[in-house]
Amino acid sequence: MPEQNEYFDKFLESRFAHIDALVQNISNAVNDLKGQFVDLKGQFVDLRNEVKEENEATRADNKATRRWIFGTVVGTGITVLLGLAAILLTFVQIQNSWMQQVISFVGKMIVK
Repeated sequence: MPEQNEYFDKFLESRFAHIDALVQNISNAVNDLKGQFVDLKGQFVDLRNEVKEENEATRADNKATRRWIFGTVVGTGITVLLGLAAILLTFVQIQNSWMQQVISFVGKMIVK
């Protein structure tokens, strides 16, 4: 019976050693995964910050573009209105000049 107990004890020791080795391997794998998750989290945070910075830059650029477009539209509108006013005044001056010539001509015809 003592031989059976020794054999059983050796068998248990080998199994426990095997289990301890498995536990150690699992522990090492878990620690490796934790490290990988920490690295991935850091990469995710970095990418998120880059996206935020790009969004802020795009918003600022869009704001500047909107101001530029608004300024262009307003400036073009004012230029067109001033051009139309200049053309209208030119036609009025031409009409006044023409009418003055006609009145002067008619006045000369009547007086003669």
